[in-house]
Amino acid sequence: MMMYLVFTSEEPGHKVDFHRNITLIVNNVGGLIFAIVVAKLAITKRGKNPLLIMNRTKNMPSRPATGLALIYAIVWILTGLSCLVVGVMLYPGANKTISDIGTSWIGVSVAAGYSYFGVNP
Repeated sequence: MMMYLVFTSEEPGHKVDFHRNITLIVNNVGGLIFAIVVAKLAITKRGKNPLLIMNRTKNMPSRPATGLALIYAIVWILTGLSCLVVGVMLYPGANKTISDIGTSWIGVSVAAGYSYFGVNP
């Protein structure tokens, strides 16, 4: 969605509307991903690596699971940050879905930080 918004042949930032089913799917999947990130950070003890996933049988870190968690976190950060920059800062009126994802991401990021660091507002 963002690539289409920024790199189309028309002027960058022009108003783009996607089918409402695409918007519904993007918002639902995004909500599920946000929930996973906040839940994982909420159960991780302060100072511990939230991306380190232990192998229960060997009581050692599982490299494949930890690597997958790292990729997941990087994609989540890059996607949210790019939605924030493109949809909120650069082209705020171009697409409501992208700007909603960007504003939701920044809020969830703050909530995730509060959960991880044990901050009580």
